[in-house]
Amino acid sequence: MRRNLITGGALGWAVLIFLLSSRPASSFEDAGDTVDFLPAAEFFAHVFLYFVLAALVHASLRIYLPKRKRLLAVDTVIFSLLYGVSDEFHQAFVPGRSVSGVDIVADVLGAVLAVTLWLAFDRIRQHRKNNGQDSDAETDAERG
Repeated sequence: MRRNLITGGALGWAVLIFLLSSRPASSFEDAGDTVDFLPAAEFFAHVFLYFVLAALVHASLRIYLPKRKRLLAVDTVIFSLLYGVSDEFHQAFVPGRSVSGVDIVADVLGAVLAVTLWLAFDRIRQHRKNNGQDSDAETDAERG
């Protein structure tokens, strides 16, 4: 059940990105007026979208490919890069939209942030687990 939920979330999020990319530029004009006071709002939107995508893809890959655990971060970033490039290519055919290298950089940045955070949490969890086991072993030795 959990596996299907995570994988479905990753696929659903990828579809959401595709659907957003399919909208003509004119459909974003009202949104642009709302966030004009934020510099680089579009850049941060890409970072956010690909952060979530990468987190979901990474979680899904961990379920399906547990033996590749060390390479999953790289796999996730490469997947996000390729999906971002395909998304930009797709936008080239949408009225008013264009291909942007800056968007691809934002996509990869979002993916790198997601896997970096994931790896940091893994390291913290492993450190706590190891310290907990060490403490239990020391307590047993002191009792014995």
